[in-house]
Amino acid sequence: DDVHESRHTLDLLTFAGITVEKLAPKIYFSEDEEREFGERLRNWGVAGKGWIGFQADAGTEAKEWPLDNLERFISLCENEAPELKIVFVGTDAGRAQWLDKRLAENPSSNRMNLTGKTGLRFLFYLIRSLRLFVGPDSGPAHVAAAFGHPTLFMASGTNYFELWRPEAESAYFMRHPVACSPCHLMHCPVNGHPCMSGITPEKVFEWLRDRVNA
Repeated sequence: DDVHESRHTLDLLTFAGITVEKLAPKIYFSEDEEREFGERLRNWGVAGKGWIGFQADAGTEAKEWPLDNLERFISLCENEAPELKIVFVGTDAGRAQWLDKRLAENPSSNRMNLTGKTGLRFLFYLIRSLRLFVGPDSGPAHVAAAFGHPTLFMASGTNYFELWRPEAESAYFMRHPVACSPCHLMHCPVNGHPCMSGITPEKVFEWLRDRVNA
């Protein structure tokens, strides 16, 4: 129970007679996907290596960054670093609508909302083309780290993150310690959702700006 989740997979492989020392995730695309996905990125204006990916939702409410934090983060980008090129991804329809409305208040070609507009394979292709990635402890952030991108995980208190964290050198982590962790819940019952709201927009913004300027 106290080992990294990748060890469980390795143990299953060993049981099946396959011996490997380390898992090295790889994602491949067919020639047709390369053509189709590449054209879609160019049409959307997200081609090139300068874009930063930001997942605005998560698989469960307990892992999501509160909208108040997201609002402050977007304001920081608009006011202090409008040159940052950020593309928002995810699947939640409510957050997609919120982002469309919020980004329309201060339109910029450097901020784009693709939440709900990408299938899984295209999302992986999009992530491959990015420079940096920020998100909760969710699939897209793990994929970004597997591609070797500097990736910031905003980790909730829902589980023992040490057992699930990616082992890639490109993975970075922000956490706000709370007494109720790990709760293993899908919905936070604590007022204010402190494990995620405590990860401040200012800290996330500074991390991004430091990596961009490195």
